[in-house]
Amino acid sequence: MVHSITFGGAAFYAGWYSLKHYNDAFSWIPGAVGSTWTALPPPTLVKAPIGAANAVRKGITVTTGTITEPDLFGLPHPDGIVRNLLDGANVGDAFLRNTAWLKWMILQIGDPLYRPFPAPKTSKE
Repeated sequence: MVHSITFGGAAFYAGWYSLKHYNDAFSWIPGAVGSTWTALPPPTLVKAPIGAANAVRKGITVTTGTITEPDLFGLPHPDGIVRNLLDGANVGDAFLRNTAWLKWMILQIGDPLYRPFPAPKTSKE
């Protein structure tokens, strides 16, 4: 007998430039977190058919993206974000911990206190 697992959508996403284009390649599971590296000014971010705005329209819970031309070293590091989230951090902490330059023009969309993987409760003895 052959068993297969089908996933209903993505839980984590990290993407690179797809200027003024949203690649609708998969669906988002409830609670999905993403990071898109595309530089557009805020009015364009909302109106254009691009990654961050359309990811929200399509169901992603929290995402981040730049609003001016990024320098790779100043962008949030997705590997660290995912690691911190799996360890129980909230989204705001995970994005902050993994962003090198706080003065950089990065926009997070969604609840910064959202915690997709709550830390296990420890019993007090």
